[in-house]
Amino acid sequence: MATATEELSHDASDAELEKLFEEFPVSGVPGHPRPQVDPAIAAMKGRALTPFTVVLWVVVAALLGGSAAALITHKAKPPSAPKLLARAAAFVKAHPSAALSGDMRIEAADSPGSSSSAVFRFHVDGVAKMPGRARIIATAGESDGADEAITVDGRHFERQADSKDALAKEKYAEIKPDDTAGRTGVVGQRNLLEDADLLSAPNRIGDVLSAAETPVVVSRAKGVNVVKASLSASKAYGSLAGSIKEATLTLTALNDGTVQRTVVNLKNSEANITIEYQWSKWGDSVVIEAPSANEIDATPDIEEEKVAAFKDAPLFQPQALPTGWVLTGASVLSADETAENCPEVEVDYGDPSSQDTGYLTIYQLAATCADPTAPPGSSAFVAGPYRGFVSSDQGETDAQFLAGRTVVQVQSDLSPAQLSQVMAHLVPLNLAKAPLPLSGLGTGTSA
Repeated sequence: MATATEELSHDASDAELEKLFEEFPVSGVPGHPRPQVDPAIAAMKGRALTPFTVVLWVVVAALLGGSAAALITHKAKPPSAPKLLARAAAFVKAHPSAALSGDMRIEAADSPGSSSSAVFRFHVDGVAKMPGRARIIATAGESDGADEAITVDGRHFERQADSKDALAKEKYAEIKPDDTAGRTGVVGQRNLLEDADLLSAPNRIGDVLSAAETPVVVSRAKGVNVVKASLSASKAYGSLAGSIKEATLTLTALNDGTVQRTVVNLKNSEANITIEYQWSKWGDSVVIEAPSANEIDATPDIEEEKVAAFKDAPLFQPQALPTGWVLTGASVLSADETAENCPEVEVDYGDPSSQDTGYLTIYQLAATCADPTAPPGSSAFVAGPYRGFVSSDQGETDAQFLAGRTVVQVQSDLSPAQLSQVMAHLVPLNLAKAPLPLSGLGTGTSA
Protein backbone atom coordinates (compact mmCIF):
# COMPACT_ATOMS: atom_id res chain seq x y z
CA MET A 1 0.00 0.00 0.00
CA ALA A 2 1.32 3.47 -0.87
CA THR A 3 2.57 5.68 1.99
CA ALA A 4 1.79 9.35 2.60
CA THR A 5 5.34 10.36 1.64
CA GLU A 6 5.37 8.74 -1.80
CA GLU A 7 5.28 11.16 -4.78
CA LEU A 8 2.95 10.68 -7.76
CA SER A 9 4.59 10.77 -11.17
CA HIS A 10 2.97 11.99 -14.39
CA ASP A 11 4.77 9.11 -16.09
CA ALA A 12 3.01 6.42 -14.03
CA SER A 13 0.96 3.90 -16.02
CA ASP A 14 -2.83 3.91 -15.88
CA ALA A 15 -2.73 0.50 -14.24
CA GLU A 16 -0.54 1.78 -11.41
CA LEU A 17 -2.80 4.80 -10.91
CA GLU A 18 -5.91 2.65 -10.90
CA LYS A 19 -4.30 0.42 -8.27
CA LEU A 20 -3.53 3.44 -6.13
CA PHE A 21 -7.11 4.60 -6.60
CA GLU A 22 -8.34 1.29 -5.24
CA GLU A 23 -6.15 1.75 -2.16
CA PHE A 24 -7.64 5.21 -1.54
CA PRO A 25 -11.32 4.81 -2.56
CA VAL A 26 -13.40 7.99 -2.61
CA SER A 27 -16.15 6.32 -0.65
CA GLY A 28 -13.70 5.91 2.23
CA VAL A 29 -13.51 9.65 2.81
CA PRO A 30 -16.41 10.81 5.02
CA GLY A 31 -18.36 13.75 3.71
CA HIS A 32 -16.69 13.84 0.30
CA PRO A 33 -18.67 12.64 -2.74
CA ARG A 34 -16.91 11.28 -5.77
CA PRO A 35 -15.58 14.29 -7.74
CA GLN A 36 -17.22 15.15 -11.06
CA VAL A 37 -15.04 15.80 -14.12
CA ASP A 38 -15.84 18.60 -16.54
CA PRO A 39 -17.06 16.97 -19.80
CA ALA A 40 -14.75 19.24 -21.79
CA ILE A 41 -11.76 17.95 -19.85
CA ALA A 42 -13.00 14.36 -20.23
CA ALA A 43 -13.30 14.83 -23.99
CA MET A 44 -9.73 16.12 -24.16
CA LYS A 45 -8.50 13.08 -22.26
CA GLY A 46 -10.43 10.66 -24.41
CA ARG A 47 -12.25 9.02 -21.51
CA ALA A 48 -14.99 9.97 -19.09
CA LEU A 49 -12.82 9.85 -15.95
CA THR A 50 -9.13 10.63 -15.64
CA PRO A 51 -7.55 8.24 -13.11
CA PHE A 52 -4.70 10.63 -12.28
CA THR A 53 -7.10 13.46 -11.41
CA VAL A 54 -9.13 11.18 -9.17
CA VAL A 55 -6.06 9.85 -7.40
CA LEU A 56 -4.83 13.35 -6.56
CA TRP A 57 -8.19 14.23 -5.07
CA VAL A 58 -8.30 11.05 -3.04
CA VAL A 59 -4.78 11.44 -1.65
CA VAL A 60 -5.47 15.00 -0.60
CA ALA A 61 -8.74 14.05 1.07
CA ALA A 62 -7.40 10.97 2.82
CA LEU A 63 -4.26 12.60 4.24
CA LEU A 64 -5.60 15.99 5.22
CA GLY A 65 -9.20 15.31 6.01
CA GLY A 66 -10.41 17.17 2.95
CA SER A 67 -8.31 20.39 3.23
CA ALA A 68 -6.84 20.59 -0.27
CA ALA A 69 -5.47 24.10 0.19
CA ALA A 70 -3.27 23.02 3.08
CA LEU A 71 -1.41 20.51 0.90
CA ILE A 72 -1.27 22.49 -2.32
CA THR A 73 -0.32 25.92 -0.90
CA HIS A 74 2.76 26.42 1.30
CA LYS A 75 3.27 29.93 2.68
CA ALA A 76 6.90 30.60 3.65
CA LYS A 77 7.50 32.20 7.01
CA PRO A 78 8.58 35.87 6.57
CA PRO A 79 12.25 36.57 7.40
CA SER A 80 13.18 37.94 10.80
CA ALA A 81 14.64 41.43 11.24
CA PRO A 82 18.26 40.19 11.62
CA LYS A 83 17.83 37.96 8.57
CA LEU A 84 16.48 40.86 6.53
CA LEU A 85 19.46 43.01 7.46
CA ALA A 86 21.85 40.20 6.57
CA ARG A 87 20.09 39.65 3.25
CA ALA A 88 20.14 43.39 2.49
CA ALA A 89 23.88 43.62 3.20
CA ALA A 90 24.48 40.56 1.01
CA PHE A 91 22.30 42.06 -1.73
CA VAL A 92 24.31 45.30 -1.80
CA LYS A 93 27.54 43.32 -1.90
CA ALA A 94 26.23 41.25 -4.82
CA HIS A 95 24.86 44.32 -6.68
CA PRO A 96 27.50 46.99 -5.93
CA SER A 97 26.02 49.86 -7.93
CA ALA A 98 22.75 51.77 -7.86
CA ALA A 99 20.92 54.98 -8.64
CA LEU A 100 19.30 56.99 -5.87
CA SER A 101 16.93 59.86 -5.30
CA GLY A 102 15.83 61.35 -2.03
CA ASP A 103 15.91 64.16 0.47
CA MET A 104 18.18 65.46 3.20
CA ARG A 105 16.92 67.51 6.13
CA ILE A 106 19.26 69.36 8.46
CA GLU A 107 18.08 71.02 11.66
CA ALA A 108 20.79 72.95 13.46
CA ALA A 109 20.75 75.07 16.60
CA ASP A 110 21.26 78.77 15.94
CA SER A 111 24.15 78.66 18.41
CA PRO A 112 25.56 76.04 20.82
CA GLY A 113 22.99 75.40 23.54
CA SER A 114 20.34 77.53 21.82
CA SER A 115 16.68 76.51 22.05
CA SER A 116 15.95 77.92 18.58
CA SER A 117 17.09 76.29 15.35
CA ALA A 118 17.14 76.60 11.56
CA VAL A 119 15.98 73.90 9.13
CA PHE A 120 17.55 73.26 5.71
CA ARG A 121 16.09 70.90 3.11
CA PHE A 122 17.78 69.51 0.02
CA HIS A 123 16.69 67.20 -2.77
CA VAL A 124 19.37 64.67 -3.72
CA ASP A 125 19.95 62.69 -6.93
CA GLY A 126 22.96 60.53 -7.70
CA VAL A 127 24.66 57.22 -8.31
CA ALA A 128 26.87 55.02 -6.18
CA LYS A 129 29.38 52.26 -6.79
CA MET A 130 30.09 50.44 -3.57
CA PRO A 131 32.14 50.54 -1.54
CA GLY A 132 34.27 53.50 -2.61
CA ARG A 133 32.58 55.74 -5.18
CA ALA A 134 29.58 58.06 -5.33
CA ARG A 135 28.34 61.20 -7.02
CA ILE A 136 25.39 63.22 -5.78
CA ILE A 137 23.86 66.60 -6.58
CA ALA A 138 21.91 68.34 -3.82
CA THR A 139 19.60 71.23 -4.64
CA ALA A 140 17.83 73.56 -2.25
CA GLY A 141 15.39 75.01 -4.77
CA GLU A 142 15.52 76.69 -8.15
CA SER A 143 17.22 79.82 -6.80
CA ASP A 144 18.75 78.60 -3.55
CA GLY A 145 21.87 76.94 -4.87
CA ALA A 146 23.22 73.51 -5.68
CA ASP A 147 26.05 71.35 -4.40
CA GLU A 148 27.80 68.49 -6.19
CA ALA A 149 29.85 65.95 -4.24
CA ILE A 150 32.07 63.19 -5.63
CA THR A 151 33.67 60.48 -3.50
CA VAL A 152 36.39 58.32 -5.06
CA ASP A 153 38.24 55.77 -2.92
CA GLY A 154 38.73 57.94 0.14
CA ARG A 155 39.00 61.29 -1.67
CA HIS A 156 36.10 63.73 -1.51
CA PHE A 157 35.43 66.63 -3.89
CA GLU A 158 32.75 69.32 -3.83
CA ARG A 159 31.65 72.29 -5.85
CA GLN A 160 28.83 74.77 -5.32
CA ALA A 161 26.88 77.15 -7.54
CA ASP A 162 23.77 79.30 -7.52
CA SER A 163 21.91 76.68 -9.56
CA LYS A 164 22.27 73.11 -10.80
CA ASP A 165 22.95 74.31 -14.34
CA ALA A 166 25.75 76.58 -13.13
CA LEU A 167 27.72 73.79 -11.43
CA ALA A 168 29.64 72.98 -14.61
CA LYS A 169 31.29 76.42 -14.51
CA GLU A 170 32.71 75.93 -11.02
CA LYS A 171 35.86 74.16 -9.86
CA TYR A 172 35.90 71.41 -7.25
CA ALA A 173 37.42 71.67 -3.81
CA GLU A 174 39.06 68.57 -2.37
CA ILE A 175 37.87 68.05 1.18
CA LYS A 176 40.04 66.02 3.51
CA PRO A 177 37.71 63.75 5.55
CA ASP A 178 39.74 64.16 8.73
CA ASP A 179 39.92 67.94 8.34
CA THR A 180 36.26 68.70 7.64
CA ALA A 181 35.65 70.30 11.01
CA GLY A 182 38.52 72.70 10.44
CA ARG A 183 38.13 73.76 6.83
CA THR A 184 39.03 77.32 7.70
CA GLY A 185 42.45 76.11 8.76
CA VAL A 186 41.74 75.88 12.49
CA VAL A 187 41.76 72.37 13.89
CA GLY A 188 38.74 71.57 16.05
CA GLN A 189 36.40 68.85 17.19
CA ARG A 190 34.23 67.10 14.62
CA ASN A 191 31.10 69.01 13.66
CA LEU A 192 27.97 67.13 12.56
CA LEU A 193 26.69 70.02 10.46
CA GLU A 194 29.98 70.42 8.59
CA ASP A 195 30.29 66.64 8.19
CA ALA A 196 26.82 66.32 6.63
CA ASP A 197 28.13 66.19 3.07
CA LEU A 198 30.52 63.35 3.88
CA LEU A 199 28.02 61.46 6.00
CA SER A 200 25.46 61.55 3.19
CA ALA A 201 27.78 59.81 0.69
CA PRO A 202 25.62 56.89 -0.56
CA ASN A 203 28.54 54.53 -1.14
CA ARG A 204 28.54 53.98 2.64
CA ILE A 205 25.26 52.06 2.51
CA GLY A 206 26.98 48.68 2.82
CA ASP A 207 28.76 49.77 6.00
CA VAL A 208 25.54 51.27 7.33
CA LEU A 209 23.62 48.01 6.87
CA SER A 210 26.42 46.01 8.51
CA ALA A 211 26.50 48.45 11.44
CA ALA A 212 22.79 48.05 12.27
CA GLU A 213 22.04 46.70 15.74
CA THR A 214 18.93 45.52 17.64
CA PRO A 215 16.69 45.51 14.55
CA VAL A 216 12.89 45.33 14.81
CA VAL A 217 10.35 44.76 12.04
CA VAL A 218 7.85 47.61 12.22
CA SER A 219 5.65 46.62 9.28
CA ARG A 220 5.15 44.01 6.55
CA ALA A 221 2.92 43.97 3.47
CA LYS A 222 3.04 41.73 0.40
CA GLY A 223 6.71 40.83 0.77
CA VAL A 224 7.84 44.38 1.60
CA ASN A 225 9.39 44.78 5.06
CA VAL A 226 10.27 47.86 7.09
CA VAL A 227 12.97 47.38 9.72
CA LYS A 228 14.20 49.93 12.24
CA ALA A 229 17.57 49.58 13.99
CA SER A 230 20.15 51.55 15.91
CA LEU A 231 23.53 52.14 14.28
CA SER A 232 27.05 51.77 15.56
CA ALA A 233 28.45 55.11 14.35
CA SER A 234 32.05 53.92 14.46
CA LYS A 235 31.28 50.88 12.28
CA ALA A 236 29.16 52.88 9.83
CA TYR A 237 31.21 56.08 9.53
CA GLY A 238 34.71 55.44 10.83
CA SER A 239 36.62 58.64 11.56
CA LEU A 240 33.48 60.74 11.11
CA ALA A 241 31.79 59.09 14.08
CA GLY A 242 33.17 61.67 16.50
CA SER A 243 30.43 64.12 15.56
CA ILE A 244 27.59 61.60 16.06
CA LYS A 245 25.90 60.96 19.42
CA GLU A 246 22.92 58.94 18.18
CA ALA A 247 22.27 57.13 14.90
CA THR A 248 19.34 55.06 13.60
CA LEU A 249 18.44 53.28 10.37
CA THR A 250 15.05 52.56 8.83
CA LEU A 251 15.30 50.02 6.01
CA THR A 252 12.64 49.04 3.49
CA ALA A 253 13.54 45.77 1.75
CA LEU A 254 11.92 42.84 0.00
CA ASN A 255 12.02 39.35 1.48
CA ASP A 256 15.06 38.49 -0.66
CA GLY A 257 16.99 41.52 0.65
CA THR A 258 16.44 43.90 -2.28
CA VAL A 259 16.98 47.37 -0.80
CA GLN A 260 14.26 49.84 -1.77
CA ARG A 261 14.63 52.67 0.74
CA THR A 262 16.91 53.74 3.57
CA VAL A 263 16.42 56.51 6.11
CA VAL A 264 19.40 57.39 8.32
CA ASN A 265 19.00 59.79 11.22
CA LEU A 266 22.08 61.29 12.89
CA LYS A 267 22.00 63.46 16.01
CA ASN A 268 24.06 65.33 18.52
CA SER A 269 23.22 68.17 20.89
CA GLU A 270 23.53 70.81 18.15
CA ALA A 271 22.15 69.22 14.97
CA ASN A 272 19.80 66.58 13.61
CA ILE A 273 20.34 65.22 10.08
CA THR A 274 17.95 62.92 8.21
CA ILE A 275 19.12 61.33 4.95
CA GLU A 276 16.44 59.48 2.96
CA TYR A 277 17.30 57.61 -0.26
CA GLN A 278 15.08 55.65 -2.65
CA TRP A 279 17.25 53.05 -4.42
CA SER A 280 16.90 51.68 -7.97
CA LYS A 281 18.83 50.20 -10.91
CA TRP A 282 20.85 47.86 -8.71
CA GLY A 283 23.74 46.30 -10.61
CA ASP A 284 23.68 48.72 -13.55
CA SER A 285 27.01 49.88 -15.00
CA VAL A 286 28.22 53.05 -13.26
CA VAL A 287 31.37 55.11 -14.00
CA ILE A 288 32.46 57.64 -11.35
CA GLU A 289 35.88 59.30 -11.68
CA ALA A 290 37.73 61.93 -9.66
CA PRO A 291 37.92 65.44 -11.18
CA SER A 292 41.02 66.15 -13.25
CA ALA A 293 43.74 68.41 -11.85
CA ASN A 294 42.58 71.45 -13.82
CA GLU A 295 39.06 71.03 -12.42
CA ILE A 296 40.25 71.34 -8.80
CA ASP A 297 40.72 74.61 -6.89
CA ALA A 298 43.77 74.23 -4.65
CA THR A 299 42.56 77.02 -2.32
CA PRO A 300 38.77 76.69 -2.23
CA ASP A 301 38.30 78.88 0.84
CA ILE A 302 40.14 81.76 -0.83
CA GLU A 303 38.05 83.36 -3.57
CA GLU A 304 40.84 85.19 -5.36
CA GLU A 305 38.81 86.20 -8.42
CA LYS A 306 35.80 87.49 -6.48
CA VAL A 307 37.94 89.47 -4.03
CA ALA A 308 39.96 90.98 -6.89
CA ALA A 309 36.70 92.10 -8.54
CA PHE A 310 35.50 93.96 -5.41
CA LYS A 311 35.63 97.70 -6.13
CA ASP A 312 33.42 99.26 -3.44
CA ALA A 313 36.40 100.22 -1.28
CA PRO A 314 40.21 99.76 -1.12
CA LEU A 315 41.21 96.55 0.68
CA PHE A 316 43.96 96.07 3.28
CA GLN A 317 45.78 93.41 5.28
CA PRO A 318 48.04 93.65 8.35
CA GLN A 319 51.71 94.06 7.51
CA ALA A 320 52.53 91.50 10.22
CA LEU A 321 50.69 88.82 12.23
CA PRO A 322 51.51 86.72 15.27
CA THR A 323 54.12 84.09 14.44
CA GLY A 324 52.63 80.99 12.80
CA TRP A 325 49.32 82.56 11.78
CA VAL A 326 48.24 82.04 8.17
CA LEU A 327 45.56 83.13 5.72
CA THR A 328 42.68 80.67 6.06
CA GLY A 329 39.92 82.24 3.99
CA ALA A 330 38.85 85.17 1.84
CA SER A 331 35.44 85.77 0.31
CA VAL A 332 32.96 88.40 -0.81
CA LEU A 333 29.72 88.61 1.16
CA SER A 334 26.62 89.76 -0.67
CA ALA A 335 24.49 92.58 0.72
CA ASP A 336 21.84 90.20 2.07
CA GLU A 337 24.51 88.37 4.11
CA THR A 338 25.60 91.45 6.08
CA ALA A 339 24.12 93.55 8.88
CA GLU A 340 24.84 96.73 6.91
CA ASN A 341 23.08 95.48 3.74
CA CYS A 342 26.18 96.26 1.72
CA PRO A 343 28.70 93.96 -0.02
CA GLU A 344 31.76 93.23 2.14
CA VAL A 345 35.05 91.38 1.88
CA GLU A 346 35.88 88.91 4.66
CA VAL A 347 39.49 87.87 5.23
CA ASP A 348 40.35 85.25 7.86
CA TYR A 349 43.68 84.53 9.55
CA GLY A 350 44.43 81.99 12.25
CA ASP A 351 46.77 79.61 13.98
CA PRO A 352 46.34 76.17 12.34
CA SER A 353 48.14 74.43 15.18
CA SER A 354 45.65 75.44 17.88
CA GLN A 355 42.04 74.36 18.19
CA ASP A 356 41.09 76.83 20.90
CA THR A 357 42.97 80.08 20.29
CA GLY A 358 44.38 82.22 17.55
CA TYR A 359 42.01 83.88 15.08
CA LEU A 360 41.55 87.23 13.34
CA THR A 361 38.61 87.98 11.04
CA ILE A 362 38.59 91.27 9.10
CA TYR A 363 35.52 92.69 7.32
CA GLN A 364 35.97 95.59 4.90
CA LEU A 365 33.26 97.70 3.28
CA ALA A 366 32.59 101.15 1.88
CA ALA A 367 32.70 103.90 4.51
CA THR A 368 29.26 105.13 3.44
CA CYS A 369 27.71 101.82 4.50
CA ALA A 370 28.74 101.62 8.15
CA ASP A 371 27.46 103.46 11.20
CA PRO A 372 30.40 105.34 12.79
CA THR A 373 28.60 105.75 16.13
CA ALA A 374 30.31 103.93 18.99
CA PRO A 375 27.91 101.49 20.69
CA PRO A 376 27.23 101.65 24.45
CA GLY A 377 29.93 100.00 26.54
CA SER A 378 32.67 100.43 23.93
CA SER A 379 35.82 102.50 24.29
CA ALA A 380 38.10 104.41 21.96
CA PHE A 381 40.35 102.34 19.71
CA VAL A 382 43.61 103.65 18.35
CA ALA A 383 45.80 101.64 15.97
CA GLY A 384 48.59 103.72 14.46
CA PRO A 385 46.89 106.41 12.33
CA TYR A 386 43.48 104.79 12.58
CA ARG A 387 40.69 105.74 15.00
CA GLY A 388 37.51 103.96 16.01
CA PHE A 389 35.96 102.03 18.90
CA VAL A 390 36.50 98.65 20.58
CA SER A 391 34.71 96.33 23.01
CA SER A 392 35.58 93.00 24.66
CA ASP A 393 33.30 90.23 25.86
CA GLN A 394 34.04 86.63 26.93
CA GLY A 395 37.49 86.56 25.39
CA GLU A 396 36.57 88.16 22.05
CA THR A 397 37.59 91.64 20.96
CA ASP A 398 35.48 93.57 18.42
CA ALA A 399 36.73 96.77 16.84
CA GLN A 400 35.75 99.14 14.05
CA PHE A 401 37.81 101.96 12.55
CA LEU A 402 38.10 104.02 9.39
CA ALA A 403 41.00 103.60 6.96
CA GLY A 404 40.49 106.21 4.21
CA ARG A 405 37.35 105.24 2.25
CA THR A 406 37.19 101.83 3.93
CA VAL A 407 35.51 100.82 7.14
CA VAL A 408 37.46 97.98 8.80
CA GLN A 409 35.67 95.73 11.31
CA VAL A 410 37.69 93.17 13.26
CA GLN A 411 36.89 90.17 15.46
CA SER A 412 39.71 88.37 17.31
CA ASP A 413 40.73 86.61 20.50
CA LEU A 414 43.64 89.04 20.77
CA SER A 415 43.36 91.59 23.56
CA PRO A 416 42.54 95.22 22.61
CA ALA A 417 46.18 96.20 23.10
CA GLN A 418 47.44 93.30 20.94
CA LEU A 419 44.84 94.01 18.27
CA SER A 420 45.93 97.65 18.21
CA GLN A 421 49.50 96.51 17.62
CA VAL A 422 48.52 94.18 14.75
CA MET A 423 46.23 96.67 12.97
CA ALA A 424 48.53 99.69 13.33
CA HIS A 425 50.33 98.90 10.07
CA LEU A 426 48.13 98.06 7.09
CA VAL A 427 49.23 97.39 3.52
CA PRO A 428 47.17 96.75 0.35
CA LEU A 429 45.55 93.33 0.39
CA ASN A 430 47.55 90.69 -1.49
CA LEU A 431 46.19 87.20 -1.00
CA ALA A 432 49.32 85.71 -2.52
CA LYS A 433 51.64 87.45 -0.07
CA ALA A 434 51.62 86.33 3.57
CA PRO A 435 52.01 88.96 6.32
CA LEU A 436 55.36 89.01 8.12
CA PRO A 437 55.72 87.35 11.55
CA LEU A 438 55.19 89.75 14.44
CA SER A 439 57.51 88.85 17.29
CA GLY A 440 56.13 88.94 20.79
CA LEU A 441 52.66 87.84 19.80
CA GLY A 442 51.69 84.20 19.45
CA THR A 443 48.97 81.68 20.08
CA GLY A 444 47.06 82.16 23.29
CA THR A 445 48.58 85.52 24.22
CA SER A 446 45.14 87.00 24.81
CA ALA A 447 44.39 84.62 27.69
